[in-house]
Amino acid sequence: MEQTVLEVKDLRTYFFTRRGIVKAVDGVSFKIRRGEAFGIVGESGCGKSMTGLSILKLVPEPAGRIVGGQILFEGEDLAAKSEEDMRLLRGKKISMILQDPLSSLNPALSIGFQVSETLKVHQAVARKDVRQQAISMLKKLNIPAAEARMDNYPHQMSGGMRQRVVGAIALSCQPSLLIADEPTTCLDVTTQAQYLQLLDGARRNLKASLIFITHDFGIVAQMCDQVAVMYAGRMVEKADVFEIFNNPRHPYTIGLEKCVPKLETRTEHLFSILGEPPVPTALPAGCSFAPRCREAMEICSKEFPPQTEVKPGHEVCCWLCK
Repeated sequence: MEQTVLEVKDLRTYFFTRRGIVKAVDGVSFKIRRGEAFGIVGESGCGKSMTGLSILKLVPEPAGRIVGGQILFEGEDLAAKSEEDMRLLRGKKISMILQDPLSSLNPALSIGFQVSETLKVHQAVARKDVRQQAISMLKKLNIPAAEARMDNYPHQMSGGMRQRVVGAIALSCQPSLLIADEPTTCLDVTTQAQYLQLLDGARRNLKASLIFITHDFGIVAQMCDQVAVMYAGRMVEKADVFEIFNNPRHPYTIGLEKCVPKLETRTEHLFSILGEPPVPTALPAGCSFAPRCREAMEICSKEFPPQTEVKPGHEVCCWLCK
């Protein structure tokens, strides 16, 4: 069996606001093996991005903080590490690609400076060799005229190019774990497919593990080995990618998959999940999805369902599966 690179146990990240406590991540647990791609799917505001930021201990302060759980990366608990220790890990062993490259790249610094910076900080590379390594990384992400692009600034590049630059920065130090937070949000369909292929190829060459955060089940099918579906800060279903598509058990997972239009089927109306996600500061008692669930029972509004293993490796939090 492949070595476990990351194991998250009962992770809880809360925000303490004037309106109340927001349980952005509430008891999340999962494992990722070396070289595995793990997808986290769900609607906006369900806690996907905050799970990724919590792993890197980049939770916005002072309102937000990790209040419980463990983040075991290569056997060490990141939740117990100091900020200085985390700075040594970020970019070197764990990298993150954010969904908006314009906000992740500094508009006042050249592309070459920003790609080289990670190498200078984390790699014992001679100054004269840094530029060549940065150019090589840009070429691996299929950026044309990489030498000339080193002197460009972010505003001189297209959205697809900027996203490739962000990917080059994240992969430059050959991390063990890459977290990609909806990296194709601002890309058109053609550019998105090209970028995903490049990112997956580069990751596989490095034998890095991947956490892919998205709301798109089509991307999950293309990129991921294991999938977790999140709702209101909790993972309500986890399984391998084939099982999640062929045998979804949680009503929320089923609803998300039905929302994806199928090219082979003509329909007058697209399926939609009833209602809206709950207000984070006023989550309903019991199962948070119960007010929107077409199959909700009385117990659903009173008690959150325990995790049930319906098949080996397929776990669901739903009273229908008890």
